[in-house]
Amino acid sequence: AEAGIRGYRYETWYGIFAVSALPQALVQWLNAAVNRVLVDPAVMGKLTESGIEPGTETPAASQKFFVEDVARWRRLIRDTGIRAE
Repeated sequence: AEAGIRGYRYETWYGIFAVSALPQALVQWLNAAVNRVLVDPAVMGKLTESGIEPGTETPAASQKFFVEDVARWRRLIRDTGIRAE
């Protein structure tokens, strides 16, 4: 919006990615471990102090978010004619 592009906003987000061949059991274990850390009050406090809003998600929800975010930025690039220099 600040750049004059209606309907677009920029948010920084963080994720953990792994190879697609990673066994699903390991994906679930890693997700549970990360989510346990993210809800720890001490960790939440440090992240919040740094301006980060911690949140937890399932692997499926994270993948859906990522795919939608890539599509959103792809549309912005197409619609505005942005080119790498």
